[in-house]
Amino acid sequence: MLAVVAGLAAACTSTSAGPAASGIANSSASAVQRSSSPPPAYHSVRPRSASSRPANTRPAPPPVTVVASCPYASDHDAAGTVGQKVLQTTVTRRVPYPSCTFYGLDGLPTLHIAVTVLPTATAAQDQAVATGGSSADPVTGIADGGVVKVTNSGTTLAVSKGRALVVVEINQMSSLEAEEIARLVVVRL
Repeated sequence: MLAVVAGLAAACTSTSAGPAASGIANSSASAVQRSSSPPPAYHSVRPRSASSRPANTRPAPPPVTVVASCPYASDHDAAGTVGQKVLQTTVTRRVPYPSCTFYGLDGLPTLHIAVTVLPTATAAQDQAVATGGSSADPVTGIADGGVVKVTNSGTTLAVSKGRALVVVEINQMSSLEAEEIARLVVVRL
């Protein structure tokens, strides 16, 4: 279930990596493409002036996962809502919003929160609906709405707030718990 978030974030063109401690394989391979064109010294390229360069040309820093407190929900809030004690919380630092994973006493993820920013509010809403699929139930009253899907392996809730897509995954079969966590997240965006 938590692999859905990693795939979702990649599909949304945002950098998101699941916590290394979760055992979720998340690697990125980079390939160097060789060009048959001559080296740059042979091209007549006019250098751009500093003022003609895009303001933000640096790539986003790679995500870093650390043991830390989640900015959206405390360990106490997560444990009280999901009904499981929290052994550890990891935060994957991404721009502009981090993701959080809460681990139970068995060392397995009990709650995962991911926030991704999409190009438009419509794209965020469409992705929220797509996350749950056609069998998901609608969610109203949380930000711009979305869907929730309960399966035997847990619950996935996706809502949008403007251009932000909020995905909450819990290992419980309870849409109410997922909705309560989502409410905590959207007020902090």
